[in-house]
Amino acid sequence: LWDGREYTGSAAFGKGSPQNPMSETEQRRKFLECLEVAGISADAGDRAADLVLNLELQRNLGPLLALIAPAAQVARPAP
Repeated sequence: LWDGREYTGSAAFGKGSPQNPMSETEQRRKFLECLEVAGISADAGDRAADLVLNLELQRNLGPLLALIAPAAQVARPAP
């Protein structure tokens, strides 16, 4: 710190590992943050998260892909 104090710490297992899992709230927050970086709106991210959290109920992944497809287009390099 500016005043010279130092803090150290360690964790035996990183957050998100099987030994230190993330809560559903933490998973959702991380998912939304990743989508935000990719240019996906918060509204679309929320809808995509709802679909992912109920993935086993989805008969068609088209609606999910439509919400997150802009991320693939943004990340794709120009020809």
